Amino acid sequence: MGWGFAFPRDSPLAIDMSIAILKLSENGELQKIHDKWLARKACMSEGAKEEVDRLPLKSFWGLFLI
Repeated sequence: MGWGFAFPRDSPLAIDMSIAILKLSENGELQKIHDKWLARKACMSEGAKEEVDRLPLKSFWGLFLI
C-alpha cells in the first residue's frame, strides 16, 4: 500500500507529513487505520459484478482548467 500527498515545492508540510506517516507505519497504527477504514470486510453477493466501473480520462477535463 502506498500513500501520496501533494505539497508546494519546498513546503515544510511535506517533511512533517512524511515523518508522521513513517511514525504511524513503524508503530503499527497505519495498519490499524487501513484495517479499520480501507480493508474490505463484506463479501460480495453472488449477483454482484466483480469489475469496477472506471472513469474515462475525459471525466477529469475540468481539473485541467484550473
